[in-house]
Amino acid sequence: MNAKVSGWEEKAFYVKAYQDLCNIKKAINTIKQNIDSSTQLSVLCRVPTEINKDTTQKLLKAYREQLLGTSMEHGFFFNSQIGTIFIIGSLTSMFLRDMDGKVLGALSTAPYAILRGLGLEKETAQTYVNALKLGCWLLILRGFKDDLYILKGILN
Repeated sequence: MNAKVSGWEEKAFYVKAYQDLCNIKKAINTIKQNIDSSTQLSVLCRVPTEINKDTTQKLLKAYREQLLGTSMEHGFFFNSQIGTIFIIGSLTSMFLRDMDGKVLGALSTAPYAILRGLGLEKETAQTYVNALKLGCWLLILRGFKDDLYILKGILN
């Protein structure tokens, strides 16, 4: 006998890569206008290697304020396969989780493994890791399947 939970909807993840800050800001504004607050957002991007640490801190502060506001959890970590990665949003604690003195996201295959853990197929996860390496911004949404289906149509 199967129990049925009334009012329960399955949550899922949706990932999309954007070439620049301007386009991801537009996408986030679109999301905020079209979906309720239960949809969780995260954004990852590779920080350009040609800038120094002080400039990086200023850049990260600007990214945070422009993307999701100052109250969102955020941080950055160094991944040997990709470089320094900035993250903001609901998945921040997962990427920054301490694993025996090392940040989880810093492990060489962690971004791929985390994306796989979110339910992405092997090839899709690798495509997004490659996009991150090339400097794209990754938008990761977690929400109800129906909401994500609507958003996918709007964002594409």
